[in-house]
Amino acid sequence: MAKDIREVAEYEFTQYEFCCYTCRCTEKSESFIRESVNSIMGGHFMKFHRPCCHRKEIRMDEEGRPVLNSRYNTTMENLQKCKKRKVSNTITTPELKKKYENAMKEENQHAGDSTLADIASMSFTDERYMTNLKIFEKCKNAKHPMVVLDLFSGIGSVALCLKRVGLKMKTVISVDHDPLAQLVYKYNHREDGIHHIYEEKFEDILENIGDILSKYGPIDLIVGGPPCVDYSLVNANRKGINGSKGKYMLQFARLIKTIREHEFQNNRHLFYLCENVELRDNDAIVCDQEFGVSPFIIDAKSYSPCKRKRSYYTNIPYEGKDEECLDAESCVKSILEDDWMHPADAYDSFNSVNQPFIYKANTFLASSSRLDDIRMLKVKLTDNGNFQRGFYSVSDREKMMGFPVGYVENVVKKIFNTVEKAMHSEYWWIETFPFDQEDVENLSGLGFKYESSLEDNSPVPKIKIAGREVGSNGEVLYYFNCDEYSKHLIGNAFSIPVVEHLLTPLKKVFESCEYDNANYHFAWPPHCLV
Repeated sequence: MAKDIREVAEYEFTQYEFCCYTCRCTEKSESFIRESVNSIMGGHFMKFHRPCCHRKEIRMDEEGRPVLNSRYNTTMENLQKCKKRKVSNTITTPELKKKYENAMKEENQHAGDSTLADIASMSFTDERYMTNLKIFEKCKNAKHPMVVLDLFSGIGSVALCLKRVGLKMKTVISVDHDPLAQLVYKYNHREDGIHHIYEEKFEDILENIGDILSKYGPIDLIVGGPPCVDYSLVNANRKGINGSKGKYMLQFARLIKTIREHEFQNNRHLFYLCENVELRDNDAIVCDQEFGVSPFIIDAKSYSPCKRKRSYYTNIPYEGKDEECLDAESCVKSILEDDWMHPADAYDSFNSVNQPFIYKANTFLASSSRLDDIRMLKVKLTDNGNFQRGFYSVSDREKMMGFPVGYVENVVKKIFNTVEKAMHSEYWWIETFPFDQEDVENLSGLGFKYESSLEDNSPVPKIKIAGREVGSNGEVLYYFNCDEYSKHLIGNAFSIPVVEHLLTPLKKVFESCEYDNANYHFAWPPHCLV
């Protein structure tokens, strides 16, 4: 094989009549919905598949190398002429008042929410919880490093929580089908002294659990958040445990039993934590039976500036809410910068209302239509007395969910910049540093399209990358630009302060370790004042 990438491209052009011989273009190339990556050339270089790859569309330079064709240039000109749909940049006083009234109603409900009672004391009436508590007492002081199976691992929320708790991890096997989420995970947890194994499909874990246990086991902790789409109330077509995504809750519970009973587990106790939205009716009954416990129902608004009410099925004892997690301090007002406010705070200020209510951000969701809807509004008072409308930024969401600033945004920007540079470069190869071949190979075959218009002062159009959700006809449901993809990933993540607290009791069982990249304070008081 030729060592020089240009030689490879020229060879393929000669032999196969177009630049990438595994091309899958259709006649609708003008739509620019294409596989963004065709193959990996090794090291820190990628060779991208683009709509201009067919021989009849190729223009050669004086040295005989393929360059961008006129169709690409025409598309750029058309995009330059596009105008984005204008959206009002201000919020009216009636809208502001409505947001205030809704916030007041929700805060009054919060004050009387029975789920905020001491879960630990309620659990002592549950025989199954008491059994798990006795087993936990016997497991104390094992003090060996952990082997973790991190299912539906996303951007690495669990790994971050375990590091913040200070638990030494020997091996972490993470499983997620979103290659961008895995890149965020890898980038933030590289060179940390942990043996990381990355897998794409949950089904592969089910089918090969014996081999996994033989090679990496016994497993100490299995943790994850199966897809919630079939349980979420915002989905009118939810099918619960019978749905194509809802089935993963039951498979998660059954995998726990499989591991426990497997000979390669060597009778080592298996801790577990499974997160999802609050289940109801028959779904809740069946999952309670499969997991063998009733879930803790915890809302992140008791621990952070944003809401996130979730069910947690676990056999780890609950130790009550940490006194440092003060509701009075963890509010949206303590997070937002540059004079941005929660709409209810703005109404209070505008009307000289002085009431002791703490306003929380609504739950961050992952679906395209919910990334920046009216629930995500923030406002700012302008010089002319109007309130400017905005949406919670990626940085706002990172901080409110307990991530360090840039944990998601910085990596996703690097990914999009790499792909965009390749799409707009004169040739078919681009340096991919800081991502190496192993990092980027999962991007091969991702769909993409260009945004409908160019950003101000941008010489080239921005791309949107296909999300992982597809419809019944196999078509991609959502395409996300850089900002949207970051928000999408955060919408699928765990609340760091909640899950960190749930995992904290494991400090009494496993060996401890300090991790530099997890030694940060949350962005709200009193943590940020330490």
